[in-house]
Amino acid sequence: MTENVPYLARRHRSHLVRPRWVWGGLILALLGACLLGWGIAVLSWTGSIAGTVMLVVGGAASVGGGVMYDARPHLAVGEEMRQLRDGDVHEGIGPGDMMN
Repeated sequence: MTENVPYLARRHRSHLVRPRWVWGGLILALLGACLLGWGIAVLSWTGSIAGTVMLVVGGAASVGGGVMYDARPHLAVGEEMRQLRDGDVHEGIGPGDMMN
């Protein structure tokens, strides 16, 4: 009976993907990387720190939005743009799950 405890202790979590958070975080992280690069190039502490903060916040927003679970078997740009426009949320693919 004790050998089933780890299996019973696991909880099934749905992996939701929020495209607005994923894309917004990506854009913020890219802008932060550009600002960080500029700050390093001109030796600006203010620009470098602001760029680093934007990069970290953008990355965290993307991960929080579910970028790690957003796997698709085919490229569906129109579907992604529709979900982005409408603010839809869809179920992502978790580690070990099979894709249909």
